[in-house]
Parts: sequence; C-alpha cells; structure tokens
Amino acid sequence: MKFIRSLTSGGLLVALAALAGPATAVEPANFDVRNNAELAALCSTPSTDPNYVGAMSFCYGVAVGFLRYYEALREGNELDPLFCFPEGTTRTQMITAYVSYSKAHPEYAKESVGDTMLKFLVDTYPCAPHTK
Repeated sequence: MKFIRSLTSGGLLVALAALAGPATAVEPANFDVRNNAELAALCSTPSTDPNYVGAMSFCYGVAVGFLRYYEALREGNELDPLFCFPEGTTRTQMITAYVSYSKAHPEYAKESVGDTMLKFLVDTYPCAPHTK
C-alpha cells in the first residue's frame, strides 16, 4: 500500500503542532493509553510540551501499527478493503483527521483505540463501490 509506506516519511509533527491548543503537560503516565480519548489527547500534544517528541512518536507508532495489522489480516485473502485512502494521502493528514474525528465523536471516548480507529478509517476513507 502506497499510503502505508508514506506513513514512514516526515511531516506528522508539523501538522500535529498546528492542532495544539491549551493543554496540560504530558507526563510519561499518559503513554499508558487505555482508550480512544487518551490516544487522541496524546496525539494533540502541544509542540511546547517537553514530552512532545515522545508523545507524537507514540501516536504515530499506534497508527502505523494498526494499519500494518490490518494489512497483515488482508494479506493473501480475497477480502474487499474496509477503507481506501485517496491517492497521495499522508500520515499527517490521517492523524489530523483522526484527532478531529475523535473530538467530533465524544461518544467513542472510552472505547478501545482499535475500535475507534477502525470506525474513523471506514467513515473517513470509504472505498468506491464495486461495479459488476
């Protein structure tokens, strides 16, 4: 998948810095993510926070890990994809959209990261219908 490979190139930190608003400092305990709200908060860490690089690296790692897991599940199977990234979608765009989606859906705050990540991807990046 071309998009998944683009997740390993730069740009995430710049986009996420733009999302930063007033927030309390991130502590290492915040890296013990138990639900979607906690990951979304970590992915919104302000660039002025002393743990910013670690928080953003963690956020990036969770997103890429989820996508790699999904890719592995589909490998070798004739399954239709659940979501489709438009050509040229970057990891920065995806993470920015994920944070916005999480803020727009507070009802998912206490759900698992995996469940919410999948809902986000399916809702945000639907695949074109197959024509027969």
